[in-house]
Amino acid sequence: MSPIPNRETDVLVGREDELDELGAALRDTGSRGWLLAVNGRPGIGKTTLAEAALRPVARDGRLVIRLRPGPYGTSGLYSLVDQVYASLAEEAGSGPPVRAAALERDPHGLALMRGALAAMARAAGPRPLAVLLDDAHRLAAQERGPAAALLQGLRSIGARVLVCGVLEAVDPSLGRGLAGVADRTLELPPLTVGQCAELIGRHVGVPPAAELVAAVRRGLGPDAGGNPGAVIRAVATLRERDRLVVVDERAYLADPATPILLPLFRAGPTEWLPSTDGRWPAEDPFPGEVLSLLTRLTGAGETTVDDYLNLAPELGTTQDRLGRVLDTLVTLELVAVDDRQRLTCTVPAAAELPARYTEDDVARLHARLVVDAYRPHRARPPAPRLVDHALAAGTRLPAPLRTELLLAAVGEQDPQEPLRTLGACRALLDVFPAADAHVPRILHIAVPLLLHHGLPADLLALGTRLLPRLAPGTVLAQLAQAWALAAVHDQWLGLYAVDHDSPAARVARRTPEAAPLMALAARPHAGPLPPAPGRPPAVTGDSAALPSADEAEVLIRALNTWTEGARGAAPAPAVPYAIREALGLGDLASCWAILPGKRPKVFPESPLHVHQALVREYLTGSWDVALSLAGSLEAGPGATGHGPLYLHSRALAAEICRLRGALGQAAAWLGRVVDGAEPQPLLSWARAGLLHGRGDTAGAWRQGRRDCDALWRAGRTAGLERPLLRVLRYASRDPEGAADAGAALELLEELCTVAPSRLARAAVLIGRGLVRDDVDGVVGGYELLAAHGGRQAAFGAAVWLLRRTGEQRWLREAWRQHEGMASLPARKTLVRLAAEFRLVVPRRGGDLLPLSRLDLTIIEMVAGGSTNRQIATALAYSEKSVEARLAKIFRSTGCRSRVELATAWLDGGLPRTATAQGHRVP
Repeated sequence: MSPIPNRETDVLVGREDELDELGAALRDTGSRGWLLAVNGRPGIGKTTLAEAALRPVARDGRLVIRLRPGPYGTSGLYSLVDQVYASLAEEAGSGPPVRAAALERDPHGLALMRGALAAMARAAGPRPLAVLLDDAHRLAAQERGPAAALLQGLRSIGARVLVCGVLEAVDPSLGRGLAGVADRTLELPPLTVGQCAELIGRHVGVPPAAELVAAVRRGLGPDAGGNPGAVIRAVATLRERDRLVVVDERAYLADPATPILLPLFRAGPTEWLPSTDGRWPAEDPFPGEVLSLLTRLTGAGETTVDDYLNLAPELGTTQDRLGRVLDTLVTLELVAVDDRQRLTCTVPAAAELPARYTEDDVARLHARLVVDAYRPHRARPPAPRLVDHALAAGTRLPAPLRTELLLAAVGEQDPQEPLRTLGACRALLDVFPAADAHVPRILHIAVPLLLHHGLPADLLALGTRLLPRLAPGTVLAQLAQAWALAAVHDQWLGLYAVDHDSPAARVARRTPEAAPLMALAARPHAGPLPPAPGRPPAVTGDSAALPSADEAEVLIRALNTWTEGARGAAPAPAVPYAIREALGLGDLASCWAILPGKRPKVFPESPLHVHQALVREYLTGSWDVALSLAGSLEAGPGATGHGPLYLHSRALAAEICRLRGALGQAAAWLGRVVDGAEPQPLLSWARAGLLHGRGDTAGAWRQGRRDCDALWRAGRTAGLERPLLRVLRYASRDPEGAADAGAALELLEELCTVAPSRLARAAVLIGRGLVRDDVDGVVGGYELLAAHGGRQAAFGAAVWLLRRTGEQRWLREAWRQHEGMASLPARKTLVRLAAEFRLVVPRRGGDLLPLSRLDLTIIEMVAGGSTNRQIATALAYSEKSVEARLAKIFRSTGCRSRVELATAWLDGGLPRTATAQGHRVP
């Protein structure tokens, strides 16, 4: 990464207008003095802004004096006066400054202020005088009157005065007092999302990914998320701990689960905490530590004010003192209390602050909270919120009480809190032996929840432990099937975490529901699968993994048996086509949900679903979003370089970069494919495209032809139509490639017979058109691609038809397909062809992407107040996919925030109809 830039320059991001305003006021040559107050939350950049405005004034020869109240526990007035005389002595080059303690005093400090004012006026002489009073909120209440008198006097002698502080956050009287003196108050608002992104980019040296910006703002909360000081501290901590990674010239979190750290609070009262009297009682708990503890408690489960106050004995204090701390935190808007007395901490990152409370201490407090809240109401059913604290307490809670609470949570199965039920199931399964009478009922509830809300690793660990010990029956079949599905998931990511010779694997292979999936999961460790009925065996190479034609058939059959209500029925003809098309792009997640019937989402936080979103955005032309998703996949901890999913995502990212003219980035993406990686049709397609982009068209079709022949011999038919059509296209342009173009067409036609799909049919039609100059065939292929194949393929067909016919219709179609791809070479090609055929270039749609039906659904949910998590749950997407889609919607609509988007929707400022594309599952 690039070196860290100057911090002051960083903090001024988004403050250009305010800096211009302060600079113009300070450079004013009039004789009238004025006072301008700069108000904002701690860390918002008030001091940095004022210093930046004063710097050119000082260089111009004006007298600049900077003042700041002294540390807590000292007299603020004496400290101010000492700073005045020290500054004047330094400016004049004289001896030691006069100390305020040696001057005449009066009970109100007015004589000190008059003396300081006279000294500043004498030192300034004819020169303009500028004074900065920083951290004004730290002045004690009894000191504000004399300080205001000093400011009024400075203004009366023509000085320019800047007052910075949290003027209204703690004591409204301070803001009102200054408002009576100030000519104007300048409010510093929080940074917008775009300004935060610019600030982070300057700090790390490369533009940040949208996921990094969103994670930082989410971790810091709604207020601190727009605070420059907090953002810089958080990003600096991530950088120092090597938790950032650069992919495709963008910065990502090295692990999406990385907590955002905020080293904002120290071990004792410091300047971050405004106070009305300038000091914090030494006997009270320090708010920073209490905030850290409270954030951890509320993060685990719902916590009320009474829960918090009842912990006072455990914290070694009284409820009164703990209540005072809570009042302070609420006043600072670091904690909120709703009408049901529930506490919410607005800065989630505060949970990671250094504190003297260990994990065991926090578990003990969770246990105390449960006991205090449950015992007085033992006759009633336990409150659901106590289950979360019981889980967090672990063994610190008495075993009978913990088991009682967890069994109650499993029995209730609150549909609004599935993760609570899942947590209770997992905790009970950890302590109950396999023969316990409760285990079958718990497993029957836990297995679907683990598929829909858990992690594959958890399911694999549970199945490895329980499958050999369970009696045959429905629960065993259910667990074996889910365990095998998790094994396929890991195989697709390249993890290979299953021991296929283990007792659990042998049980799964004996289970009819799990056996086909186990055959897929064991593929890297075994020979070729038996051929599908009625099909000759495929010739298999050294390494054969998904997707081959036979394996696609096995997958189709396995998924069909997995679908509720579809067992024993043959899938509809469109289902195998769609599965082959999805497998050709590495989109296994769509295969889980593509069969008829209601299919819940499996492993929603898995990279499979990020890749599914990447494929969707690639096909619909939202390439900025697709590249961002590819980068987030690459930055994740599972990007080992060996899994089929990552091979496909890198190929798609390389193709996007190539079509945008960024050949170096395309080569970098393909360079991430490790040596010896299994051959894939999509990789061959991307590599041939890169060779063509570098000018080696003959090398592209020759290498592509060799790759396609090898893939065909290995039985890898899913997605093979893409590299075959590319070979045919390149070879048909080369006089030496006529024979190879014909051979590629023959292979395409055979592929369409052996492994039919809509895209294979479209490729055959276009291939015949290219080889035989059949315009009608290419038109038919274009129509299929426009409906199912994605923008890039349809764009290529439309460009061929434009070159062949010179018709305005095909210029319009090509232009429509290229919009959203942000490909400068594609646009130049269309403009050049329009000039060549004397056609009218279509009007650009303002470079705004069209809204799909999915976009409109998300906008409507945003307008209804739904959070990203709620939208993801309702649409069966991951939160990362929702964030990426929202980023595209913001660009499409020109809105900069959720509030603007909701307002535009409710006011009728957005279209209520959608394009045909963008909502399909590939």
